[in-house]
Amino acid sequence: MNFQIIKDNNEVIKGACVEPTDYSVGFKHIRFWPNDVGMWFEYTKPTDMSFWMKDVIIPLEIAFILNNTIIDIKKMTPGSTEIIRPENNIYCTAAL
Repeated sequence: MNFQIIKDNNEVIKGACVEPTDYSVGFKHIRFWPNDVGMWFEYTKPTDMSFWMKDVIIPLEIAFILNNTIIDIKKMTPGSTEIIRPENNIYCTAAL
């Protein structure tokens, strides 16, 4: 399944859904990723999630999604061990 997100500045991000078995890998060790492509992570129910960038070497933004609405976008710093989590439980995240 593919997805498309239109951010507030009308920037369009397209990408593909990630299989649950690949959720823990995400963007680890990827050296280049196009600016207009993302990854979609979908959960079967609202979930309390946390994220960090320990082994990620490219800058990312994570969109937290609930009921088909972006409720927050967080900028992520490569290599950071800071734990980032949404304010509410979420259904999906998109790494942009």
